[in-house]
Parts: sequence; structure tokens; C-alpha cells
Amino acid sequence: MKLSNSTYHRKAFTAFALLVFILVFFSTGYGAENKEMEENAKDLIVRVAGKGGFGAGIIIGVSSGYIFIATADHLLGKSQNAELEFRALQYVPVPAVAINRHPQQDFALLRAKTPNEFIGKTFAFDKLKYTVAHTGMAVRVVGHPGGEFWDSPQTDISVQNIESGEIKFYFSCQPGHSGGGLFNRDWELVGMIKEQGVQYCRAISMKSLLTSVPANIVDLRYVDKPSPDQEKGARISGRVLYNGYPITNYTKADAVLELVEVVSWKGIPIDYRYRSENGEYVINNVPPGKYSPFVRIESGWPFDKESGGDYYGRISGMNKNIVVAPHSKNIHHDLKVVHVIHLTKPLDNQNRRTHASDPPEKLYHSFYGPSAEKFEWKPVPDAASYELHYLLKDGNTKKRIDYKTYKTNRTYYYPKLKVTTGNNYYMFRITAHNASNEIIGHFQNYYKDGSGGWFEFTVASKP
Repeated sequence: MKLSNSTYHRKAFTAFALLVFILVFFSTGYGAENKEMEENAKDLIVRVAGKGGFGAGIIIGVSSGYIFIATADHLLGKSQNAELEFRALQYVPVPAVAINRHPQQDFALLRAKTPNEFIGKTFAFDKLKYTVAHTGMAVRVVGHPGGEFWDSPQTDISVQNIESGEIKFYFSCQPGHSGGGLFNRDWELVGMIKEQGVQYCRAISMKSLLTSVPANIVDLRYVDKPSPDQEKGARISGRVLYNGYPITNYTKADAVLELVEVVSWKGIPIDYRYRSENGEYVINNVPPGKYSPFVRIESGWPFDKESGGDYYGRISGMNKNIVVAPHSKNIHHDLKVVHVIHLTKPLDNQNRRTHASDPPEKLYHSFYGPSAEKFEWKPVPDAASYELHYLLKDGNTKKRIDYKTYKTNRTYYYPKLKVTTGNNYYMFRITAHNASNEIIGHFQNYYKDGSGGWFEFTVASKP
């Protein structure tokens, strides 16, 4: 059918008006705002190059001079290191290291020093609140497929299903998408891409991913509105480490944290959280001051837990003091602990306990029990050697008469101690060392009214 001139002009005008509306829509108002959100979203995506391949990552937090990136674990391969490239700082490689890896989830958390060019830069976390995906949701991806850096197809992609924190969506992912961002139409973060399929991809949901993110990071969970604790004082956070590794590699028991003022040497009341699944802690609302941090792990002991646990960090100089300035907000501070050495002979310090003011324990020469002939203890994890200390003191003057040390890689020793006379007594302690000769274990003799690092005893010829 042939159109009349008037009909033709009306249709042409309608098409022209629609084109003008689209152009105006995307240059002002919602269109411009949506485009701005897209640019902000892309600023959160970085390039990641590791031993396992090339892909992307998502900036999820900044704290204490560091920037934190979530990425796909398989990109790292067997290495802990990777190189990053930021959209606002292209062609400048930035080294990063993995501080948290979850191979089963294919998720890794990277940490890098904040580039000088980023000091003072504000990332758009407030506009990128993560949302929960649902079946049928239209989503968009941002990654680096086939060398197309910060690529984002404008066609909608559909979520097929969601199961156990994984999002399955129809899209032909390519190398370079792994670790990239999955966003909804409003550029709110939905998930992180981790796996490519023939006709679909998989992503880990942000809700599932953020449960694995260390609590010390100022990430999407905290940017919407600071908690009252964050507004009142500083937030101290970090990990509890044993022999350089997360304490949760050795025990999942709870921890007790303390802060002691260095000047007055008095403890202050603190509000803290400890995550026994990954060994991370947060102390909220800490006022300005200088503090010594202490931590003990409440595990392994059949008696009153208040006196100690299997792991503790009260050795002088083990953990550096924490200085909270008047305007401090977020302080990262890892805490070290050592393993308490459990003596089993001549006495089991798990079962035999005295008061700190009680006289020294009575041991006997030869094979009378309890005998001073043999000292035995339970193995300390990762220990390469042990160092034994025997100090003979004058009970009247408290002066040292003799002092001997022995080293062994066994968990027992025959010290050949002499019988004590008068008010003289022995003091004993033992330390465990790793392959680098660093102390990772320490004897702790527990009493009903406190604790101490020495075991005091006398040696008689016979009962």
C-alpha cells in the first residue's frame, strides 16, 4: 500500500521526535545519571594478571593505606602474587598479594598499597549497593574479554537460576571475564564472575562473597551508613596469627581480646567481635590513647578458662603497641599468638594447679614420683626445636645460684638436676621455636589466682 504524503510526513515526524527524545533522555536526567553510574561501576573494576591467567577484579574496600580487590582465585594459580591495573591509572602495574583465598568458591581477596595518585580519591561505593539477584533478572557484565578492556555489552543478559550463593546466567563468557562484575540495570553490584561455560557463566553472589571478606575492610557492608561505634571512636581490626598463618588453621575456638593502657597499665572496656571461622577481629569505639593488645584463645583446658587457653599473646614485645590518634578511624593491626606448652612430666599442668603464693612443688630424685628425672611435654604445632631453661635460686635472698639452658628437637629431656638444700629451689620454663628460630610456643604455669611463665619446684632425694 502506498502512503499518502500527509501520512508519510506524520510517521517521519513521529520517528524524528522519538529519536530526539532518546537523545535527550540519555544526555539529561535519568539517562545521564545511569551513564554516570555505569562509569562509576567501571572504575571499580580492575585488570588482574596472575600465574593462572588474566582477568578482572572488583575494588571492594580501602583501609589504612591499602586497597582491597575481590577476584577469581584460579587467576592466581599457585602464586600468592598478582599485578593490577586500574582504570584511572592505566598502563601502570600495581603489585598485589592474596591475603585470603577460597579455592572451593573460586574467590580470592587481594591487597595492594594505595597508589599515590589515588590518595584522596573517593570510590562510588555509595552508588553501588549490592542487591540480591533473582531468576529472570536482567544483568550486565564488566570485564576484559579478548583484550577489550572494561568492556560492557549493552544487551541485557538474563539470570537463569541461583543456587547455594551461585548465579547462573546466559552469556558467552571469555577469558578476561573471570573476576569481573555482574550488575543489574541500575548498576548495582549483584555478583562476581568466576566461571565460564559454553552458553552460560557462573558468578558468586555479593552476599555470599562478602561473608568471606575480612571484617576490617571498609567495604560495601559499611559504606551506606556508619555504625554509632564507628562515629564515636576508632575501629581496630585485623587477624590473629600463629607462626605467620591464620589461627583458624589450628583451632576454631573463641578468642578473648584486651586493650591495656600503656601509661596506667589498666585495661579499658572494649566492644569487640571475633570471627572463629577465619580468625579476624574488630574492636569498635576505641578512644585516643596508646594501648598494648592482648589475646588468648579459649580452648583445650579443662579448668577455668579465665586463666588462659591453648594459644595466647601476652609475651612482652610480641605485639606492638597500638596508637589511636584523635582523628583515627580505621586501624589495621594483626595480632600474634604462641602455643601454650603443656607439661606432662613431672607434673601435668593441666590437672595440678596451685596458688601463686604457695611454696614450690616437691619433686624427687631418681624414680620416685613425681620425679625430676624426666621432663616431658606435648608437641607444639610447627615446632622445629625446644629450648629448656633451669634456674636455681636462693629462697632467702632470691639471688640466682645457677642457670642452664638446653636445646632439643624431642619432646622430652633428662636434665640430671641435683638435690636442692635449704630454701633453694628451681625455676623451669620451656620455649618452642620454628625453623627460623622464632618463638612459637611458651610454657605457662597456671594457678587458681593467676598465671606465670615459670614452674617452681624443689628436688629431694626421696619421699
